[in-house]
Amino acid sequence: MDTPALVRGFVSLIDELDTAGYFENRFGKDCVDDPRDDTVHTLISVHTLIYRELGVEGIWPLDADLLADSIDLFYDIVELLHDQVAKPNTRFYHDFSECGWHHDKFDIGAGGVVYRWRVNKLFEGSTLELRLAEDGEDIGRLVTVTDEARTALAQSVAARSDGESADQVRHALALFRERGSDRNQKRSAVAALALVLEERRYGVLADALAKSDRGALFDLANNFHVRHQDARQKRDYDDFYLDWIFWVYLSTIELTNQVLDAQRPG
Repeated sequence: MDTPALVRGFVSLIDELDTAGYFENRFGKDCVDDPRDDTVHTLISVHTLIYRELGVEGIWPLDADLLADSIDLFYDIVELLHDQVAKPNTRFYHDFSECGWHHDKFDIGAGGVVYRWRVNKLFEGSTLELRLAEDGEDIGRLVTVTDEARTALAQSVAARSDGESADQVRHALALFRERGSDRNQKRSAVAALALVLEERRYGVLADALAKSDRGALFDLANNFHVRHQDARQKRDYDDFYLDWIFWVYLSTIELTNQVLDAQRPG
């Protein structure tokens, strides 16, 4: 699909999820007795939310032509609505004036899973190399696509619960794969991973790699313009070197994670 076709598919999906009650937990039911636009409940109006978060008006119900003309607004809407969904588990029929189904007993986690799966299926069939992150600090945010092996690597490190080091890795991953991330963000991500490896340099890393290999890892961060503001550092390198260093570091962290797991008793 080209971008306009993707946007039309997304708008159709949102209409389907809205009818199925996935936004009622957040926005209420558009009921004949209490229209969504005039809700008196404590729930926020969808119009108010979009204006407060994105500063735009008049796009709900979603306008496919408007979103196709402003791709950044489309991306923002995809991410914003992710945070509003909740899967309903019960419903009852309101027959007055053929109002329709009302939904209740919402599951926010399950709603997010459904939303990410349905939206990502749409993006997989498009020309855009973006997906909603399934895990990590940036879950529900659109991130750049990688191959299956690196996607599995990112999922593995994001699932760790090793305290501060795991938090640093998740933060680095979010910085690096954010849609539109620039050179400075990628440098910061690589530097964060280098700090994690530095902490493991003379411990677990010594068990995993030879001394010469450990030295080569840190030469990358120290001799290129990554960690230090040194005039002697190499600065005129292409951005794809940052991509390469990032994935080398991330895979090395995963290697040390496996060594740590093997060293734990039981």
